[in-house]
This record gives sequence, structure tokens and C-alpha cells, in this order.
Amino acid sequence: MLASIAYILFGTIMLYIGASSLIKGSVAIASSYGISELVVGATIVALGTSLPELFVTLTATLKGHSTLGFGNIIGSNVMNVICVLGVCALVTPVVVHRSDITMTLILFYSLASLYLLLVALLKNQVGRLDGLILFISFLVFTYLSYFRKS
Repeated sequence: MLASIAYILFGTIMLYIGASSLIKGSVAIASSYGISELVVGATIVALGTSLPELFVTLTATLKGHSTLGFGNIIGSNVMNVICVLGVCALVTPVVVHRSDITMTLILFYSLASLYLLLVALLKNQVGRLDGLILFISFLVFTYLSYFRKS
């Protein structure tokens, strides 16, 4: 019991240190390249925080538990939008400047969500072609976000 509490405490401290480093580095990148913090958050920070989900989902899929992987992705997005944003807003207002809400961000988020919904409803599976389309969309989104610099 005591060992479990120590592991949880250690993990929480390491998570805080890692998150602080990620934030400092992301803010430095945003200011160095003149990119908005929202764009850096939607690309670099999102990629960094999604890597554990990528490995969990990939491992589950390779072991024949693709539904678990799909649930992980959907659940993660729901938690990020509803719970994480909600808790942060309870602590302090989350200020988003209108100039930071780019059409690129809104368009890609909406299209990716709609595409995933349609694929799941119509095909009952996300296949290799769908994965390629989604991954290329991520690369295009990242490219457009960077060169838009807003």
C-alpha cells in the first residue's frame, strides 16, 4: 500500500516536471518563430501529450483489441474537451483571442471529427486508407498552421 502511494506521488511529481518543461519549450518555440501559442498547442503540445495514447492504441490494436484503442481515442478527446478544459476554466478563465481561432484549426477539427463519425457509422472500421487520410490531414494541418503563423 505504501509503495503504491509512493509510486503515485513520484509519478505525479514527474508528470508536473514534464508538463512544465513542455510548456516552457512550447512557449519558447512560439515566441522564437512568431507563431501563436494556440497553434503550438494544437500541434507540438498535442503531439507530445498524444504519444502515450498512440502507443496504447497501437499496442491494443496489434494485440487484436482495436475497439479498446478506438475507445481510448474517443475517450481521450471527450476528456480533453469536456473535463480538462472544464477543470482549467474552473481554476482560472481560459482566454482565447479571436485572432488565434484560425479557420485552419476549426476546419480541420470539424472535418476530422465528421470524417471519423462517418467512417465509424458507415464502415464499422477505420481502415488503412482512412488512417492514411487522417495522417496526411494532420501533416497538412501542421504545415498550414505553421505557415499561417496565426
